[in-house]
Amino acid sequence: MRICHWGFVIIIVFQYLSAEILNDDWLPNTMQWHFYAGYTCIGLLIFRLCWGLFGTYYAKFSQFMVSPSLAFSYLIDKNTFGQFVGHNPAGAYSIVVLMTLLFSQAFSGLFVSDEIFTDGPYYGVLGDTGQSIANFLHHNVFNILLGFIGLHILTIVYYKFKHKDPLTKAMLTGNKELTERQNIVVVFPWIGFIVSLLITALALYLLIEVLPPAPVDDFYGY
Repeated sequence: MRICHWGFVIIIVFQYLSAEILNDDWLPNTMQWHFYAGYTCIGLLIFRLCWGLFGTYYAKFSQFMVSPSLAFSYLIDKNTFGQFVGHNPAGAYSIVVLMTLLFSQAFSGLFVSDEIFTDGPYYGVLGDTGQSIANFLHHNVFNILLGFIGLHILTIVYYKFKHKDPLTKAMLTGNKELTERQNIVVVFPWIGFIVSLLITALALYLLIEVLPPAPVDDFYGY
């Protein structure tokens, strides 16, 4: 299921453009759309966490997460391992790192402001120290995220040409070409899909609409 994967790609590109390049002349209310995209990113993250519990077999965390020592052994000499139908040990920890960076970036955005018109729903609730931390994370984690994505892409290319591991198609489509014939049947868990959607919708509603404090208006009209 590539909805989350490509959703993250689109959001990351849009967030960069809306923060660094676009302005209201190109896209009216640019920063408001920046915030909306951030909320969408949080929704995708929540859904992916749910999907890791209730989703298809190879998407479940219990299926692909391994011990750090096993992942390290895989990085040292992958030839001692057979082909993984799902995520390999390195890919598993890559998902953990990517989701951690996305969570840090997206959730810190709930506490920041563009200092002009648009505030995050929790702007001002952390105090000076907490606000400084949120600002620092939101303005610096993104650079780490871009670097990690670049490393991620280079690793896929390296594995393709060095080890003849067809990861490129798997990353694009979610379907992996197996070097050995295996009889694999994947049943789509519709109940898990519906449960994941409901949890995501409820969590976003509470996070964005219910839990934030009432905004403080510093301006008075006459």
